[in-house]
Amino acid sequence: MARVAAAPGGLVMSRVSIIIPCHDDGKYLGAALASARTQTHGDCEIIIVDDHSSEPATLKQLARLEASGQRVLHLPAGRHGAAAARNLGISGSSGKYILPLDADDIIAPSYVAKAAAVLDARPEIGICYCQARFFGLKRGVWKLPPYSFSELLLHNMIFISSVFRKADWSRAGGFDESAEFGREDHIFWLTLAASGASVHQIPEILFHYRIKPHSRAARIARRLGERGVALKTFEGRENIYREHLRDLYEHCIDLDIEKRARERLCLWKFCRSLLAAERWTRDMGKRLFGR
Repeated sequence: MARVAAAPGGLVMSRVSIIIPCHDDGKYLGAALASARTQTHGDCEIIIVDDHSSEPATLKQLARLEASGQRVLHLPAGRHGAAAARNLGISGSSGKYILPLDADDIIAPSYVAKAAAVLDARPEIGICYCQARFFGLKRGVWKLPPYSFSELLLHNMIFISSVFRKADWSRAGGFDESAEFGREDHIFWLTLAASGASVHQIPEILFHYRIKPHSRAARIARRLGERGVALKTFEGRENIYREHLRDLYEHCIDLDIEKRARERLCLWKFCRSLLAAERWTRDMGKRLFGR
């Protein structure tokens, strides 16, 4: 059962469970854990899930954390991957709300408090996320498009470190552990949104996404290609796309209009450059030959 705690002034505070899967990410885990531990929200539960790590330094760190009292779960044989790790952590959690946090990312101290306040005040909201910034090999603001369900049918604009209700996770059947192509978060958001959950983005940068070499997403993209990954997302979820065919078709129309507008703009810029070159050539001819 989800737990709530009493906040100062007698207000009820919803517990938030922060789930941190870890596969050989020991060198980053300390920063992720520190960001989870420094949340201003008064009732946070932190659960680390070891996804069959084999790196000695990671194993030593996990053992130290477990010995110090930090809760660490271990995926059993036969289950592997981020989706399975998140499901195991969430199933063993006691929070009303869930925040998955990858072991190489970090969150701002006020993220949980602000997201929990949104979910407490607005029961129609099923997914609450924020603006984000890259760090590591790439730095700068992550320019995510505004949320729209029609856009979500084709592209994922919601990162995994979003806050949602444990009850909704249960109704959705958890994260799809068979989705080994790295789109388990997209599939999960699609399932929640298609069932009627609203989405809210906090207009602040409260999440920091690490870009590192040889990431799982990069490996999958190289192997399958963007088209292949998108088709894998579609397969098995044809009912969602069938039920929202109009949304999908309208979005395709918008994309086509946008594409043709860009093509016209490019053509206009090209023609303008040609005309400018022609005028320059004509002027130079007049200067050189007096005509």
